[in-house]
Amino acid sequence: MRIPTDRSLRTWIRDLIKGNQLYRFYKTDEWRGLRADILEEHHNECQRCKARGKYSRATVVHHVMEVKARPDLALSRTYIDSQGMVCVQLEPLCFACHNEVHERFGGFASTKQPLTEERW
Repeated sequence: MRIPTDRSLRTWIRDLIKGNQLYRFYKTDEWRGLRADILEEHHNECQRCKARGKYSRATVVHHVMEVKARPDLALSRTYIDSQGMVCVQLEPLCFACHNEVHERFGGFASTKQPLTEERW
């Protein structure tokens, strides 16, 4: 499946969001190719686990600026933040870290404290 060329990426994605069909974006050749490139460039390593000193296989490429909020960045590797800094937009993550980022399935954000000091 290819992204339609008759309108902008932003307009197409917004239409998908309105129709609750954003999944169609993730099936496009453009996204699948970019996803494969990002994973390969990072040796299929979860970047959050790597920053913590451990290895986990990345299975997801996470949009730092969510597609629903910034459809113009859906196929961008980087973005410019409010201070003019170039930031990573697409981050390879393992399933657990992706759930942590989105605070779902019992994962909690890295800013939250553990329930107890025990870690076993």
